[in-house]
Amino acid sequence: MSTLSAFDREGAFAFGSVRALSHDQQVPDLGETAFPFRANVTAGTKVGPDDAFGLLISASGSRRDFTTSGLKGEGWGEFSGEGNIDLRPDFGGAVVPEAQEQIVERNRRRRFAVNASLDWRPNKNVEVYLRPYYTFTDEKKLDNELEYNMVYDPEDYPGDPRPSMTESGARFARGFGSVDLSDTDEEESLWGGNLGVEHQFDGAVTLSASGSYSRGVLDRRQEDAEFETPETTWASGVADMGNFLFDYYPENPDYVGNGANYTANEVDLEYNENIENTYAAQADLRVPFSSAGLSGYVETGGQFQARDKSIDAADTGYDYVGGGSLTLADFEAPRVQTVQVGNGLMPFANTQAMVADFLGDLCNPSTEQRFAGERRCRASNAVYERVGAEDLAIADIEDDSENAEAIYAGFAMASVEVGALTALGGLRVEHTSTETDRFQLREDEEFDPEEDVVRQTFDNAYTNVLPSLHLTLQATEALQLRAAWSNTIGRPEYDDLGAFSEVEIVEEGGNLLASVNEGNPTLDPFTAMNFDLAAEYYFPNGGLASVGGFHKRIDNAIYTFSSEQRNVQDPFGQGRTFDRISRSQLRNADLGTVTGVEIAYQQPFTFLPEPFNALGLNANTTLTTSDVDVPEYEDSPARPDYSFFQQSDLVYNIIPYVQTGGFEARVAINYQGEYLEGIDGSSPLEDEYVGDRTTVDINATYQFQSVLGEPELLLQVQNITNEPEVFQTGRAKNLGFHYRSGRTVTVGLSTEF
Repeated sequence: MSTLSAFDREGAFAFGSVRALSHDQQVPDLGETAFPFRANVTAGTKVGPDDAFGLLISASGSRRDFTTSGLKGEGWGEFSGEGNIDLRPDFGGAVVPEAQEQIVERNRRRRFAVNASLDWRPNKNVEVYLRPYYTFTDEKKLDNELEYNMVYDPEDYPGDPRPSMTESGARFARGFGSVDLSDTDEEESLWGGNLGVEHQFDGAVTLSASGSYSRGVLDRRQEDAEFETPETTWASGVADMGNFLFDYYPENPDYVGNGANYTANEVDLEYNENIENTYAAQADLRVPFSSAGLSGYVETGGQFQARDKSIDAADTGYDYVGGGSLTLADFEAPRVQTVQVGNGLMPFANTQAMVADFLGDLCNPSTEQRFAGERRCRASNAVYERVGAEDLAIADIEDDSENAEAIYAGFAMASVEVGALTALGGLRVEHTSTETDRFQLREDEEFDPEEDVVRQTFDNAYTNVLPSLHLTLQATEALQLRAAWSNTIGRPEYDDLGAFSEVEIVEEGGNLLASVNEGNPTLDPFTAMNFDLAAEYYFPNGGLASVGGFHKRIDNAIYTFSSEQRNVQDPFGQGRTFDRISRSQLRNADLGTVTGVEIAYQQPFTFLPEPFNALGLNANTTLTTSDVDVPEYEDSPARPDYSFFQQSDLVYNIIPYVQTGGFEARVAINYQGEYLEGIDGSSPLEDEYVGDRTTVDINATYQFQSVLGEPELLLQVQNITNEPEVFQTGRAKNLGFHYRSGRTVTVGLSTEF
C-alpha cells in the first residue's frame, strides 16, 4: 500500500469526513460520557516550476467513551470429595473454581494524528520524498473488580462444616470477598519521518533508497487499592456450575454486600515510562533484462534496522500499620451489575473518589504527615505507612531494563518469464543481535540504593538463511496456477530476552500469594518452512474462484508457559511461606505443523436480471489441521494432543453486498474457531483456550451529487450481535474470561473538493 502524495491526484484537492459514534454501553450509570466522534481532513497541491513540488498534509482525531463487562473463573481444580480441591488431573472428581471475578470498566480513548508528504519530482524518472508524522494517544481506564474467593480446604479449620457437592455445583464452608479499585492513565506519543529517493535510469534500471527514524514514548500511571473481608464462614456459599457463566450465591448476602466489611490493607502506586527509538535504512537495485526469448529482472539490496528500548518502572505505595480502618464504605457507590451475571450482591465503589481522597487529601506523597520519624499518614483514623527505602529501591529497578536489537539483511532475487511460466527465486540472509540489561540490588549489610545496583547483561546473536521460490503458470486466459516454497522467521521481543523475574506479592484473605513473570535469555526465534499450491479461475464479469493448499513446518514456536506452586517456603528471601506462587514465561516448543486448504469465491451477479444484478458475494474459508510438540509433555498421558498455538481449525468470512448507483451496502459475517493460547504447567485443567467467535458488521454508503462535489453518507454497525470474547480453561472448556465490549454505530459524512 503506497502513501498518498500530491502527485496522485489532478490539481489541488481536499477531502475529509466527520463521523458520530454511538457505543452500546455495557454497564450504565458509570458517569457522564463525552460526545464520541472521528474526524479527518486531507489537503494537497503541487507548486513550483512545472509543478515539481508536491505538498500534502493530513490530520485526524477521535474520542470514544465506553464501558465493558467481564466475568472470570479462576483456579479450576478437581474436587476430591474429601473436602479439598487439587489441581492435579488424577482425582477424577468434579471440576470446580476457586474464585469468580466480575469486572466493570469505564474507558476513555482519545487520539490525534498529523502527517505530511513532501515530494519533489523534477522529471518522470526521479522522485525524492520526506514524510514526517506525529501521533498522540491517551487512554483512561477506571476498574471495579469484584471477586468471590471460595475456600474448599478445611484442614486449617477442622471445626468448619466440610465442603460438599450440590446438584449443580459445590458448597464451600469459608470464603472472602475482595474489591479491587484501579485508576489507570496512559499517554503514548510517536513521531518520526521517512526520507527516500527513487531513480529510474535508462533501460528501466531502478534504484531506490530510504532511511527512517521514529521515537515512541509511553507514560503509564496506575493507582490501585484492594479492599478485602477476612476469610470467614460468613462468606460461605454455593458456586452454581449449572451454566458456563457460573454464578455464586452467598449464604450471608448481608455480610458480603456490606462495604464496611471490606478493609484496604494496602494501596499501590505504579509508574512506568517506555522510550523506544527505531532507525532503519534500505537500498534496492532492480535491473530488467530480455534475451533469447526470456524476460524478467534481477534485484538485489540490503536493509538495516536498529531499535533501542528503555523501560523505567517504579512502584510505591502505602501499607496499613494500625489504628482504625479505611473501608469500602468510605467510597461506596450505587451498585451496578455485569451483563454476564445479575446477582448484584457485592458492594460497588467510586474509583475516582478513592484516588482523589486517598492521594489528594489523605496520603499525598508531597503533603503526607510525618510522625514517629517515619513517613505516615492517616485515612479514616487508619495509619498507613509508605514502603521503606530498600523496598522502594528494589521496586525502582526490578522492572527496569535497557534493550537493543540490530538486524542486518541482504537479499538477491531474479524473476524470469518463459512462455506462460513466471519463476521468481531468491535468497535472503538476516543476522540479528540483541542485548538486554537488567538490574538488581547487591546484598550488602549497609544498604545504599545508589551504589548497590548490579547490572546484568544478556547477549544473543543468530543468522538465518531464507531461500524462496515462487512459480506462476498462466494455464489459460482465465486459469492461473501457483506454487511456492518459502522460509520465514519470527523473532521474540528483545525485551523478553533478559533473565529477569518480576514479582508481585499480595495477601488475599490471609493467604500470601505471588505472581512471577520471568524472562528467558535462551529463547530462540521460530522458523517456518512453507509450501503452497493454488489455482485461480477468473470469470469474464470480474469474479474469482480459487482453491489452495498449504503445509507449514514450524520449529521453536514461541508460547506462554504458566505454572503454579503451593505452600512454598521462603522463595524470595522474605522468611515467609507462600500459599501459592504463579509463574509465567515465554518458551520454545519443538516441532509444529499446520496443514490446510483455503477456498475463496468472489462474484458480482451482473449476469442476473434487474434488480438482482446489483447483488454480489465475497466468501472464503480456511480448513486447518495442526499439532505442536511441547518438550515438557511429549510423553505425558494426562496431556491432550495440542493443536498449534493460536491456530483455529475453521475460519470463514461471508460478505453479501448490493451495489447500485451511488448506494452500496455490505454485511460481513466473520467466524473464527477456538484455538490454544497457552499451556499451564500445573495442570491441563488450566490450559488457556480462546473460544470460537462469530461477529456481524454492516457497512452502507450513499454517494450523491451536489455543488460541493460528491459527498458520501456512511452508516456502520460493528459487532451488531454484541458477540463476546470468550477465554476457556482446560479440556472441559470451563470459564476463563467472558468479555463484552458492546456494539458501535457510526454515522458519518465525507466529501472531496
